[in-house]
Amino acid sequence: MAVEDTAKPRRWTPWALLGACLFSTFVFFVCYEIVGDGPEGLILILPAMATLAVHVLLGPAAIVMAWRRGQHFAFAFSTIYGLAFAAFVFSYWADSVDLEEKLTNRYLEEFEPATHALIEAVNRGHLTAQELERLLRQGADLNARTPHGTSLLVPATLRDDTAILEMLLDAGMRLDTEDAGRALASAVRNTRPGQVAALLAAGAPPDGVPDDNQAMRGVPLCIAVNAGIAGA
Repeated sequence: MAVEDTAKPRRWTPWALLGACLFSTFVFFVCYEIVGDGPEGLILILPAMATLAVHVLLGPAAIVMAWRRGQHFAFAFSTIYGLAFAAFVFSYWADSVDLEEKLTNRYLEEFEPATHALIEAVNRGHLTAQELERLLRQGADLNARTPHGTSLLVPATLRDDTAILEMLLDAGMRLDTEDAGRALASAVRNTRPGQVAALLAAGAPPDGVPDDNQAMRGVPLCIAVNAGIAGA
C-alpha cells in the first residue's frame, strides 16, 4: 500500500522575500564598488533598475504576507526596510538627475583648466583660432582624452565644420590611428568631403578601423558604397 506524501510544498516566507531584496541591494553595492564614479558609472543604471524591480515586486509582498500571517516582527522589519529603501531610491534619483553631465564634469575636473576649456569648446563646436592659440599658451593638452575615452579628433568631426578639425591638426594634435579611423568613417558616413580630405592628408588610415561588433561596416569605403556616394 503506497504511503501518501503529506509533506506540504515549500512556500515563500516574508523573511525569504526580504532576503532576496537584501541580496539584490548587496549586489548593487558590489557593482558600485567595482565600477566607481567615473564616466563608466552610467552602466550602474542596469543593476540599479534590477534592484528596484526586485524590491517593487517582493517588498510589498513581504509586508502583506507578514501581516496576514501575524508575524509582527517580520511585518515591522519589512515595513521599516521598505521605507528606508524608498528614501534611498529617492535620494539616488535626485543625485542621478543630469548624471552624465555630472560624471563628465567630475572627469574634466582632473584636467588643467586650459585643457578642460579646450575639450568643452571642441565638444560644443565653438572654437576659434584665437581661442585655440590662447588655450595652448595656457598649457592645454591637444592629445587629452575626452570623457568618452577618445581623442579630440572624434568630437571635432561630429559637426559639419571642417575648421575646428583643421585647426587641431595644424596645431600638432597627435593622430590616434583608431580614433582617426572612426573619425574618417563618420566623415564619410555624413558626406563631409572637407573633413575626409583633412583626415586623409593628416594620415588617417583609408581602410578605417573596423568595429569588432560591426565587422566591415565601419570601413569608410564600405560606408561610401552602401550610401551610394559618388566616387567611392
